[in-house]
Amino acid sequence: MEKLYDCSLADAAIMHSDDSRIADTSLISKDLINKVEIKDEDKIYAKDASANTIGISLEDMKKHDSWYMVDGKQCYFKYKPNNMAILNELLCVELSKYLGVPTIEYRIATKQNKIVGLISKNFLTHDYDYIKSVYAPRNLIRMVRKILTDYKFECNPITRKQITALILRNFYASLFDRVENSYYGIKDSRIIVPPTHDFESAFLDFTIDGSVDPLFSYTFTPESVKLLMDNNLYFADYIKALKEYNMLIAMASVEDKYGVVFPNEFVEYYCNYDANKKEFMKTLGF
Repeated sequence: MEKLYDCSLADAAIMHSDDSRIADTSLISKDLINKVEIKDEDKIYAKDASANTIGISLEDMKKHDSWYMVDGKQCYFKYKPNNMAILNELLCVELSKYLGVPTIEYRIATKQNKIVGLISKNFLTHDYDYIKSVYAPRNLIRMVRKILTDYKFECNPITRKQITALILRNFYASLFDRVENSYYGIKDSRIIVPPTHDFESAFLDFTIDGSVDPLFSYTFTPESVKLLMDNNLYFADYIKALKEYNMLIAMASVEDKYGVVFPNEFVEYYCNYDANKKEFMKTLGF
């Protein structure tokens, strides 16, 4: 399979999954570290008992039937032999940690020493209720809005920081559609931002001005940016951090942590994305 289309990497990732730049994971494989060899005998099969121990419904487990035991831990294997999807995920973890957004940690998943996707530890076993944002009640949606836009509204400062950083992370990375990937936690009637995940569609379109999220939703315009500047004590600091974010350093960190390599075309792509996004931010009043 040696197909190269006359299009950008982003277009190839979306429309041409058989493009060798996207599908040939040997292109990003160097001296892999932080990896896990996927073995059939380690698979956790979808049953009532296993679903209960993982912390999801049997229906959801059957829908996402890709759980494995790795080093004695329940882990989710994301089969994705797609270079851009893998690098997007790893880069977005770096971005999340830079901004202080809770995030899962990945390891490279291999079969016969070939990259086939990513794997992460189960994070559904915390000591709080873990709920899909699509089920968030209206009073909680209003509360999140107040946390973002009303500095007089009393809440945990860490929660306000994390939610502010979260909407900016989604904006910068152009994580537009978070409907199926947005969750929240509740403990002692307080909202908690759990580890975020699923970033394969990041960095594909720098013109995205917000995210569709049942709970943590925000669209940036000059007016909405000013609203946050005037009413959110942390917003300006996170904007400054984003403007100072160095995509080259982030890529170097991913290479060091995982033993992968960013081909030159990918380096150019992500650097151009970063520059274009920051220019786009100026048009919105950042």
